[in-house]
Amino acid sequence: MGPPAKDAVATLLKALKSPDPALVQSSVAALLAIGAGGKAEAISALATPLESGSASLSAAALRTLAKIDLAPLDKVTKTRLVRALTAIVRKEQVDLRRMAAVELGRFGPDAKEAVPALEEAVLGPEIPKEAEEALKKIQPGKPIRKTPKPTVGGVEGLEPL
Repeated sequence: MGPPAKDAVATLLKALKSPDPALVQSSVAALLAIGAGGKAEAISALATPLESGSASLSAAALRTLAKIDLAPLDKVTKTRLVRALTAIVRKEQVDLRRMAAVELGRFGPDAKEAVPALEEAVLGPEIPKEAEEALKKIQPGKPIRKTPKPTVGGVEGLEPL
């Protein structure tokens, strides 16, 4: 592998759209091993299986993402991944929601867009601990609301008189 394998990048990127989780995971691993352009494209392309709606593809992408250093990612890639992870926190299976919340925490303040979804998750029964830990990393020092926001007449945030 390494730079000589760069000719395979296009084929490997196409393989990321496969319905086969093993093929997706091995394609990402190969792209990461190629390095340089292959690595950047692989990390960005992880959003595709995360957005697929397939639990097995999302799980494979989440396991791979957990192994990647997020610090050097560009803003566009971070934003796409945060949006895909936020969607998982809002609607997927509990184990995927848990993994996505943990990954959102790794993005730190770059995952501010995920705060509303994580705040909802803190109040729910399924992943409150993971959501709380993610919020602490995204908004260090900010208190975390553990009770629903008050509503008056269906309008959130209003206090009763």
